[in-house]
Amino acid sequence: MSRYNHFTITERENLLVYVKLGKKNCEIAKLMGRSPSTISRELRRNAESRETYSAIQAEANYRTRRKRCVRKYKLKNKKYAKKVKKLLNLLWSPEQIANRLRRENSKVRISTCTIYRALYNGILPAKLRTVLRIKGKLRFGGHKKSPCGHLDIEYTIHDRPKSVENRSRIGHWESDTIRGAKWSGCLATHTERKSRFLVMRKIPDRTAASFTEATITAFGMIPPGKLKSFTCDHGKEFSMHRELSEKLGCKVYFADPHAPWQRGTNENCNGLIRQFFPKRTSFADVTQDDADRVALLLNRRPRKSLGWKTPEEVFLNKSLHLT
Repeated sequence: MSRYNHFTITERENLLVYVKLGKKNCEIAKLMGRSPSTISRELRRNAESRETYSAIQAEANYRTRRKRCVRKYKLKNKKYAKKVKKLLNLLWSPEQIANRLRRENSKVRISTCTIYRALYNGILPAKLRTVLRIKGKLRFGGHKKSPCGHLDIEYTIHDRPKSVENRSRIGHWESDTIRGAKWSGCLATHTERKSRFLVMRKIPDRTAASFTEATITAFGMIPPGKLKSFTCDHGKEFSMHRELSEKLGCKVYFADPHAPWQRGTNENCNGLIRQFFPKRTSFADVTQDDADRVALLLNRRPRKSLGWKTPEEVFLNKSLHLT
């Protein structure tokens, strides 16, 4: 059975001729290859009687009805658009916006697809597309042997208690560094496993001394009981792990060599940070204030893995009104 098609202006003109010739609806339907009910409906919608049917008027009525039945875009509403633009400028994703609004029982309700559609249909300003974190990843080279050698390790990742693995308690962190282009500095990143809360410090280089000093300073400001352990890789910046453990009163676990997925929480967070500091970015002009600003944005960004709560809400056990 062929798919239904709307009447065209040519068909309406033919229908007018057949009506003027006095033909019945069933006869007209056979001549036009249409259903009798289609002919009847066309006449009933556009004229008070068969004799008053006009092809031009019927076409005009059709155009008017089509304008009324098209999709109504929610984001043409100025209130909705203002709210979504504000949250996009905070670098929230459309999915985060939609679900956080629903979680806070906001009067503004909108779906993820509607936001994307508005961005690509021109309903929202095109420049807002640049804040979306949808960028391809460049991959280089093959396997390279690490020059780091072996560290004097006390605890491995396999020694961690179950409370670390199942994320049942706050206080277990994964750590790493992000290096700037041409050795222009580093960022020391620490991500709490349960809440995904980020602590980030700018350090001048990737040495163990710089990393350890910055980490001790940063976690001196963390509330008591919120630090129980670190999990890191085999980089040389973690070679002073015993001093770190002694000063902060926590254990330091080491993942297996060449197994970044064992520290997936921190690796994912580093990917989020790259939205602000893309690869090949020089860190020469990046300050601690810049690092704190990025950390605050990420800690107040709702996460799907947290039921659309923010890392800050989970870490500090409080509720924020962000929308």
